[in-house]
Amino acid sequence: MKRNRSLLTIIGILICMCFSQISNGQEAKTWIKTFGGDEYPGMEYPGAIYQLADSGYVINGADLMKVDVNGDLVWLKQYDLGNGPVGINNMEPTNDDGYILTAYSNINEEWFPSLIKTDNAFDTLWTKTYYNVGIDAFPSSVRQTNDGGFIIAGSCTGDTTYQGVMGGYPSAGILIRTDETGNVRWTKINQNVSRYDDFLLNQDNGFIISPSIGMWNIIDHSGHGTKRSLIRTDSLGNIKGHTFYEYCELSHFDPICKAHGEGVILVGSTALYEREPDIMIANIDVISKREYMWINWSKTYGEDNAENGIAVQPTDDGGYIILGAKRSYYNYGDIFLIKTSSEGNSMWTNTIRHVDSEMYSFKRIKQTNDGGYILAGTIGPSGPGERYLCLIKTDENGNVNEESGVKYASELGVRIYPNPANNLLIIEKANPDSYSFEITSLNGQLIQSGTYAGQSHQIDISLVQTGVYLITIRSQDHVITKKFTKQ
Repeated sequence: MKRNRSLLTIIGILICMCFSQISNGQEAKTWIKTFGGDEYPGMEYPGAIYQLADSGYVINGADLMKVDVNGDLVWLKQYDLGNGPVGINNMEPTNDDGYILTAYSNINEEWFPSLIKTDNAFDTLWTKTYYNVGIDAFPSSVRQTNDGGFIIAGSCTGDTTYQGVMGGYPSAGILIRTDETGNVRWTKINQNVSRYDDFLLNQDNGFIISPSIGMWNIIDHSGHGTKRSLIRTDSLGNIKGHTFYEYCELSHFDPICKAHGEGVILVGSTALYEREPDIMIANIDVISKREYMWINWSKTYGEDNAENGIAVQPTDDGGYIILGAKRSYYNYGDIFLIKTSSEGNSMWTNTIRHVDSEMYSFKRIKQTNDGGYILAGTIGPSGPGERYLCLIKTDENGNVNEESGVKYASELGVRIYPNPANNLLIIEKANPDSYSFEITSLNGQLIQSGTYAGQSHQIDISLVQTGVYLITIRSQDHVITKKFTKQ
């Protein structure tokens, strides 16, 4: 297989940099940005990512973050439904150009799912929290239905006395169907699975669901991995068909991809228990009324190492982009991109490398307006330590500028203190180069700015109201953003 490689070294964390040529607001073709640690708690594990009308991006972790077309932070939002901030774990565009967000709240040691409906600026229109749909109900994904309502998939505490094919489970899969304002119409609990991960609306208004372990996702106790599966239901959530796939490892924890034409596309590997498995995608027939959902076609891709397929998304030319990971022995690391035709034939591949000492896990990919791709994932030290959200923007062939990278905070020599701060905020830099700073609120409102040179400077924040803010420092060769609290 021909390979088109682009070498990328992730040499550290905390700071976001891009060495592509950007001046006077010019858009960068490729870049890498990281956010996390104390400055962005809760953003280190990204959920969904979407490109907006202004070519910026919105990403959800536990909070919601917007970056511009070059990956620079615009705002960070938290949502409070009356019992403290809630965690956002997924979002989906709606037919009114707004968004629907799934959230979770922990109230008196019990989990409750919520819906948050927003406009296109992500300002709240309405919210609903569901207290009586199941014990410790936790949402995984959400979709808008054809009538304007919503359906949530997730998990809740199961009946451990229930004896299904695999016995009782501490959790079960749950569907929650609502009307267009979030009022519950019905709920369905499946004791034979431990969780519903993701789903799509079928042409008959039913649902195609990817579950976790249970009757249709059975652990193979011979040591040969887990058999992946799909469930088909009618429009009321009643199960009409199921399939588990014995000879491949099709991912169940990532978004199901709607195929061009009919069916769905799943991604995984030929067998994860093998020493050197290959990436596999399969086109699944979910339209016919057969109980078993057949594989229409499948393709495998591999090079010299073991590879695992993680996510797949449709592309504008009728093909697909596959996000995979390469590994040496059993340690996954390098990003492996595969562009395919509509029939799954490989058009090009690309590898994005990193340093072996770093943990590197990417699970989201989308095509961008310029034909390139945006990847969202998690990086950090290979052992214990903080994790960071990492965004990678590639060109249309999956390339990233070889000079793009992320540097250690110690290399950049920037220190901002104290935190929390009262009247003064101090910036110390290892070099005396000139720099500019901006203090903004979490929703992007500019509070204070200035330009200075030298290795140390005190910023008077005595007139800044009490609250949490972001300070962004820009110099000739780097940008750093940190969160601080004004007391």
